[in-house]
Parts: sequence; C-alpha cells; structure tokens
Amino acid sequence: MSTTFDKNPAGNRANNLKEWAQKNHNVLADMNSRIADVKNTPTEKVIKTIYTLLQKKVQNTLQEERHWLQVTLPDPDFNKINAYIGCSKCGKRADIPAGQPYKCNACSKDCVSCPRITFTCDVADGTGILTITTFTEDAEKLFRLSTPDLFRIKHSDDRKTFQLIQKKLNESPILIQVGPKATLSRNNVLQWVLKTVEIDENSDNDPITNTLTGKTTEGHTTASTRETGDDTINNSVVGEVESASDDTINNNVLGEVESALDKLSELPPNSTSGVQVLNIKFEKSNEPPSSQKT
Repeated sequence: MSTTFDKNPAGNRANNLKEWAQKNHNVLADMNSRIADVKNTPTEKVIKTIYTLLQKKVQNTLQEERHWLQVTLPDPDFNKINAYIGCSKCGKRADIPAGQPYKCNACSKDCVSCPRITFTCDVADGTGILTITTFTEDAEKLFRLSTPDLFRIKHSDDRKTFQLIQKKLNESPILIQVGPKATLSRNNVLQWVLKTVEIDENSDNDPITNTLTGKTTEGHTTASTRETGDDTINNSVVGEVESASDDTINNNVLGEVESALDKLSELPPNSTSGVQVLNIKFEKSNEPPSSQKT
C-alpha cells in the first residue's frame, strides 16, 4: 500500500478551501507563527500573568502550549488535602491496605497500594486567580514534604504544622507551569491545568522540613523515603515514622499501614515488584505532654 498527495485536487470542497485560504491569509500566518513558538520553546522561562492567560480563547490556543506563572497560595485549605491509599502507577483509589501488591483495574498494571495525595487550591499573582489541582508528586514539591508526612498531617489532623505550611505558601512565590486540558482538542473547551511545580532545590533552611525532621521542633514525626528502581512508589510506601505522641497520631489509620507493611516485608522478593520496605515504627510516648510535665 502506498500513499500519494494530490497538490491540486478537484471538486467543490477543494475549491472552497482554496477560496478560504486566499481570504484568510493572516489567519494561517498567525497559526503557523504560534505553532513555531510552541515548538521553539525558549530556554529561559517567560513568566506570564494569570490575567493574560485567562484572556486566551479556544481559537488562539494550541493543545501543546505551556505557560509559566509566578504565584502564591492566598488561602490554602487543610480540608482540600485528600490523602488516600491508591495505585502506585496511576493513583486510582484502592480499597485495600497499604503495601499490598495487586493489579489495578483502572490502568491494568501490576502495582502496589500506597499513600497518594491530591490537593486543590487557588493560586494568585495580583492580576487574577486560577484554581489548580496537584497530585502526589507535585503536591510533594508544593508542600516541600514527602507523601508519608502529608499523609500523617492529614490523618492526624495536625493543623499546627499545616499553619506553618499556609504561611510559607502565602508568603513565598513559586513557579508553576500550566497548559490546556485535553478538552481543548476533544470538545473545544479551554480549561487550564497544572503541568509541573518548580521550587528552590535548597530546602535545608525550610522551616516546614526542619520541623518535621526534628531540627527545630521536638515531638513531630520524622520521615524518610526511598525510590525503588524502575517501579518507583512515589516516595510513599517506604518510610520511617518515630516519636509520635498520643494526641497527634490517628492510631487506627497508622496501625493499618504498619500491619500492611509488615505483611509485605514477609512476601517473597519477586512478588513485590521491586519494593524495598523499611521497618515502620509507631511509638507512643508514655510521658505526659510537655505542658503537663512537672
């Protein structure tokens, strides 16, 4: 089978297209220019405003477009953090204990159930407001915390730590990249979605990270994560949690995670899809809170 191109097709449809092209030369030139701009992305990030972004229409937007915004989060809401157990590949919710190998019905891949995060919030830059949703990997970048830390904060209702996060996100601008949702090419509906989050790689002096690692505040969870080769578990299943007080840890939730990972560690090496499991300890302090010590 071979394919040929007729440069001068005959018929009414071809003639109508030729007439349209002759009358709309500027439209075609603009379209070609925008395609070239998308393909030749500049090495330096060009920051746009939310106002400029929201002025774009379906007619002058390409599916491949990507735009950088410098934003803050004016009012991050603790209740918008969704921490759940899901597929390590596609993130689909799973009604099974954490650390359990299984075949996901959503993506049909062999995976491991692990903590996952979604977070919906408004971002602003002084010219407008845009609503975005972050998923596990981008949520880690946004909060500068690992998934186990976020999972603990949510399920232990640790609003004190979240207040530190709120202050940081409200005061410190971050870079996000957005692009059109797939509905643009499918249904001619323009909606902007998050593509990636970029933050300062140097987090040694970050107050949130320091608090959770015990560098500045005592009595908080310390967590460590590892990647597991080709089948990365999104820094979620593996972790080490220590020094948890009775009034901060939801023992039921964390106990289930502990039990699931203990079972996973007993499985044959080839049955865990390359998952390396660390021992997870949930130690309850027998001492009264510091405010009650004598």
